[in-house]
Amino acid sequence: MKAIFVILLLGLSFLQLSGQTITNVVAVQEGDNAVITYNLDCDGSADISLVYSEDEGVTFNGPITNVSGDIGYNITSGKNKRIVWNVLKGQDVFFDDKVIFRVMGFYKFGKLIDTRDGKTYRTVKIGNQVWMAENLNYKSGSSWCYDDNPSNCDTFGRLYNWNTALTACPAGWSLPSDDGWAVLVVFLGGNRVAGGKMKETGTNHWKSPNEGASNSSGFFAIPGGYRGRWNGFSPDYATFWSSSGNDQSSAWYYFILNYDQVLFREYNSTYNGYSIRCIHD
Repeated sequence: MKAIFVILLLGLSFLQLSGQTITNVVAVQEGDNAVITYNLDCDGSADISLVYSEDEGVTFNGPITNVSGDIGYNITSGKNKRIVWNVLKGQDVFFDDKVIFRVMGFYKFGKLIDTRDGKTYRTVKIGNQVWMAENLNYKSGSSWCYDDNPSNCDTFGRLYNWNTALTACPAGWSLPSDDGWAVLVVFLGGNRVAGGKMKETGTNHWKSPNEGASNSSGFFAIPGGYRGRWNGFSPDYATFWSSSGNDQSSAWYYFILNYDQVLFREYNSTYNGYSIRCIHD
């Protein structure tokens, strides 16, 4: 017998990026369907998805399938946008007693083609900055695939030592300075919450609990790990170089963990291998 679901709390997400806001998120149960309505105010169009939580908002799952309506790509501004989710379709048992929904919106992504090797990357505007929304995967200098496995480069991009990272970005793009990272952090509300707003949701790449992950910035941070100076690899981190050195043998970098929503800032050996997110000049 299929379980009946009960909606506990509606519309956690009041997403506000540059020129884009989601407000007035409301959900009701109609038979086996959850119907979620929301208002969208954006420049041009946004990409909309829906996630849910069964533990009072500690973790979220999704994006949800079996949905129809104002969801997916190129959703334009308007009031009373409507999403219909057939909750029990194909499910033998679903929620015990309560569900929290979050409507997620992202800018329509731009595209960067790296003419050096033909690879294509998504880009996203966050505030007044334009960032790569994927880790760089350009083979250059001292750079590695995680665990020396080429398939990891396809998923997570390459890991670069700092000296290689300084010149690894394609023309018109560069490794962000510590000041450039600071602009991003301020726009996302500070280090204490920025990591969650940058992390990809769910546990396809991140280990549970993927604390605080909303990806409301569209940055899509994934745990590419890092390579230590003495050739060892460590997983479950998202690590990103800045172009700012600390002293002759160390430089500043940023990292995110699966069990925290903080964007951490630290310095470490320039010999370490970290991921790269290039920023548009």
